[in-house]
Amino acid sequence: MCSMFFYKGTYMMIFTWTFLGNFRVRENKVCRLTKSLYGLKQSPRQWNAKLSQTLLKLEFKQSEYDHSLFIKKTTKGMVLVFIYVDDMLISGSSLLLIEETKDQLKQAFKIKNFGELKYFLGIEFVRSKQCILTHQRKYALELISETSLSAAKPARTPIDTNSKLTTRRYDEETQMKKPDPLTDQGVNQLIVGKLLYLTMTRRHLLWGSNIKSIPIIA
Repeated sequence: MCSMFFYKGTYMMIFTWTFLGNFRVRENKVCRLTKSLYGLKQSPRQWNAKLSQTLLKLEFKQSEYDHSLFIKKTTKGMVLVFIYVDDMLISGSSLLLIEETKDQLKQAFKIKNFGELKYFLGIEFVRSKQCILTHQRKYALELISETSLSAAKPARTPIDTNSKLTTRRYDEETQMKKPDPLTDQGVNQLIVGKLLYLTMTRRHLLWGSNIKSIPIIA
């Protein structure tokens, strides 16, 4: 989707102070917005409501279990639409229905068609005659580069069995001396979050990632 916040229509009354541009700045005057703007905290919700309403008009039904998934069943087959902010996956049992859905969405929004699914949200897709393989090689390499571990040697186990992570409060209560405490807990939280996302295709990392996250939530 292109310029997702600039589509006309709001689902709640939003006012803002007058600003420089085509409007004259006046004291004690506000403007009522007719469409969302970037930087507005209500904009993502407005966009989701706009897109959801459009799909419902096209006779899609929103999944009760995952509100990002929309399903349309006809006598010709079934179409699935998965949305993540302004990214969208379209799949189905009929190529004709898929193309029809694309054409209908093009009439409502300005969209880009990237063709056959190969990469989506850090997950890579490889097709064969037998199956569809998913992996996160590119995502994993980027994570290694971000943490400056490109020169690190491979390990036989997913986690160091000799290390023990504790919280600072635990160390103070037990009077345990721990070298090199984390100076920025936010960085550690970010890395652990990315590791947990990597476990979507690397299940062998799940136990180690969960162990690393315990001091964060303790």
